[in-house]
Amino acid sequence: MFTSFEVSVVIPVYNAAAYVRKAVESAVFEPEVKEVVLVDDGYPDDALVVCSALADRFEKVKLFRHPNGENRGVGASRNLGITMANADHIAFLDADDYYLPGRFKAAAKLFLSNPEVDAVYEPVGTAYTSNRAKEIFCDWRGISLEEADNHLSYPSVPTSGRAFFYSLLEGGKGYPHTNGITLKKGLFDKAGLFNEQLKLHQDAELWIRMAYYGTFMPGGHRNPVAIRVAHMENRISGRNYQSMYSLNKTVYNWSKSLHLDKRASRAILRNYFASKYLAQLGKNSLWVKVAWRLRYYLARLAHTKYW
Repeated sequence: MFTSFEVSVVIPVYNAAAYVRKAVESAVFEPEVKEVVLVDDGYPDDALVVCSALADRFEKVKLFRHPNGENRGVGASRNLGITMANADHIAFLDADDYYLPGRFKAAAKLFLSNPEVDAVYEPVGTAYTSNRAKEIFCDWRGISLEEADNHLSYPSVPTSGRAFFYSLLEGGKGYPHTNGITLKKGLFDKAGLFNEQLKLHQDAELWIRMAYYGTFMPGGHRNPVAIRVAHMENRISGRNYQSMYSLNKTVYNWSKSLHLDKRASRAILRNYFASKYLAQLGKNSLWVKVAWRLRYYLARLAHTKYW
């Protein structure tokens, strides 16, 4: 049981020379932050120079690189940061985003008062660098320009424990943002690290594994603790049917070795076939929906674990 709370903040840095200083400064002054772990991911801009200057300026800031300064992707960069982190808790921050003051106050209280909790998730707000970036974000999220100003990345119905695991699998209620999650470092020993083979959605896949092995709890409020900055180079805009299939196929393969209950097994199977057909056929028409549903129910009938 922890009697004090300290957190290592892991920041992967790629194409973020214009943003990373603000990200680091938003984290380094939070009293719960033991260290800020920067991992340069080999983008040919001035980010490495900026990060080196930040490491010289702040004792809390530690800077790491992949061997030979290689670019290995956000998953590998976060994994390196986790490996190098020294605190008992881990939090993440994208280099183009930033924390708000008091980022860890609620999380620290929950961890210290609830020893069984392995992870806490809290709301993340959104800011926009341009009107066009705002429009792209709205198209991706399926929201209006008016809704965008107060948009929170946070489940509409916050849940904890097994209910949170089901909500990730079944969808429809929204998901927590990586910038708003704080974890016990020991949970990585049970669930593993980020899947470096996935180009997108590494965080969503990891939260599913972690929610199976550990207990997630909402922060108990709707005040944003961080801001996600929407700009013209956000990688998430590249999500498509194929990327979603890669995610759901990975979860499906992971689940094969587990003894999941029927509710979880059915949700994973459903996601797998739905995304597979959408990726193969490239559209979400009525007949595509009928096709994947038929395949899903046939698979359910063929295996007793889904009955």
